[in-house]
Amino acid sequence: GSGSALHPSYADGRVVVASDLGAVAAVDAVDGTIDWLSTFPRPLPRPMSRVRGEMLAAESIPSFVNGAAVLVDGHVLYAPSDSRRLLILRASDGEMLRSLELDPLGAMPGERPGTDRGGTRDRFWMIVGVQGRTLVLASDRFVAALDLDRLLPRDGELTDAIRWKLPIFGGGRTSSSLVGRPLLTERSVYVPTQGNLRRVDLTRGVTTATYPARDSWREDESPGNVLLAGEKLVIAGPRRVDIYTDLERIEQQLAEEAAARPADPQPRLRLAQAAFRSRDLADVRRWLDEAVSALAALIETHGRLVYTAVEREAEAALDAARAAGDVASLEAVARRYPHAPASREALAALAELHRQADRPLEARQAY
Repeated sequence: GSGSALHPSYADGRVVVASDLGAVAAVDAVDGTIDWLSTFPRPLPRPMSRVRGEMLAAESIPSFVNGAAVLVDGHVLYAPSDSRRLLILRASDGEMLRSLELDPLGAMPGERPGTDRGGTRDRFWMIVGVQGRTLVLASDRFVAALDLDRLLPRDGELTDAIRWKLPIFGGGRTSSSLVGRPLLTERSVYVPTQGNLRRVDLTRGVTTATYPARDSWREDESPGNVLLAGEKLVIAGPRRVDIYTDLERIEQQLAEEAAARPADPQPRLRLAQAAFRSRDLADVRRWLDEAVSALAALIETHGRLVYTAVEREAEAALDAARAAGDVASLEAVARRYPHAPASREALAALAELHRQADRPLEARQAY
């Protein structure tokens, strides 16, 4: 487990250090003096259980669960990894303002919060991060987003602050449970599970993409903590580190490129491909429509430029053939430039030459 780990956070010249040993402290970032120290009661350890005559220890908290404190709006938010509670302290002096039970976040419809039916109670809750006015937490079975404006007031109810919550487990107890530290970005939450990596829309709380799509990691891959390194996603597991392209950042760059180049179909086609990988069919249709429109405008513009040059060349050839009064030259203009207006004029001039030479059959064919 990670019971003795320290997880510092920094804001406004103060380092807040939270431990899973029942204490949170604020230290001056310049001289290291302790500004305040706040303690909180820890839950009693779960007793060992006997199964078929064997003594089994209580299930430990995974090592990736970090009890890092978050500083926001003059408050310290902290979720001890061994208590399933969210603590809210005043950042200026460490006074405990609220201690909220997080079990209601993990209750399924019809299930009483805090129950442990069939071993399905959440083993832990951890803070993923804050984006704007949204606090994101994760347990071994759920990801949830809370409205800070409803959560921070002393009279705010936890259930009223829930923007959304999303189960991440499959058919069994832990078939798709959390197996690494999630990553919070501007628009998404990346959640590593036993089956795959899921990208969850931060606003709607719905899964917009999964990798691998078949809910099963390949033999040469494994889940783990999710990190962001430049434009790459890094999944650091217990035995290997894998690096992937960050689809969200690519989509953002392509959208900016498409906005900067409204007449270019290429970024729109790439956006359609990215949307298809994200299974967003509405965006696929939208970007394809924009790409087709841009391509049609491109063809019309460039095609007209090429066609204008051909027309001028045909007119020059027609003028030379008329000046020569040569049947063969007029026939050559009609054959070489069949779609140019000069072709029709060449045929009319050719018919007139045949008529003047008393060749009615040839004149009729030219007409």
